[in-house]
Amino acid sequence: MLRTNAVFKYKEADLEQRVCVVEKVIPLSGPEYDAFSRNLLRDHAFIRDHADLMYRDPDGTMHCLLVTGENRQDGILVQSSGYDYARYAALLPNTQDWLRAHVQDLDPSLREESLLSYLFCHPDVTQADTPNMEATVHNQPSHSPAMNDLCDRLNRMVDDITYAVGRTEQGQPVAIDLQDVEQDYGIQVLGSAALCHTVHAMLCERPELAGLDFEWNKNEIIFTPMEPDIESGPMLCM
Repeated sequence: MLRTNAVFKYKEADLEQRVCVVEKVIPLSGPEYDAFSRNLLRDHAFIRDHADLMYRDPDGTMHCLLVTGENRQDGILVQSSGYDYARYAALLPNTQDWLRAHVQDLDPSLREESLLSYLFCHPDVTQADTPNMEATVHNQPSHSPAMNDLCDRLNRMVDDITYAVGRTEQGQPVAIDLQDVEQDYGIQVLGSAALCHTVHAMLCERPELAGLDFEWNKNEIIFTPMEPDIESGPMLCM
């Protein structure tokens, strides 16, 4: 037995379908999404703030927002036609799976911000689902101010961790409480597999940490001196 959600209409002669383009993903908390889905005709600030992204082309193509909710499987497509409420709305079942498959198809000016929103709303997403995350952090300026801000904070976070490890007595293990560092930089890495993977990769690239091995233990990153292994060669940081 398979289960999903759908919108049924009574005695419709046909099912009218429209081509739609998702211009931006709007992440809400679970309760906010539930309240929005029950009050589509009410004015909403996030619709007003993105009114320029929602319109209909002469050929009928609908340019929409995709509203998602934390721990909610489905999403809602919204085209407001200049109003502050969801003048046109459609359920998009299984939104999480759809986003995993199509987030890279977003316009580059919106892709990273929508990807960032997806990461925070769906922390179970893995690095394999977001292959361009590290490249964005390390090498490429983003079109999104939100993503640029995230990259800056991640880099400063890794700088802070590297500096703290370097201050400890040589040859001694050191534990970094990541929750404390998160508070300093206002970013939540714990709970997001993709962000944890990115921070891990950035730490591996730091030459100051080349002689150390490290592992994640709940809320801590524990750095220990590497044991020399002449037979197997130098240890690689994966």
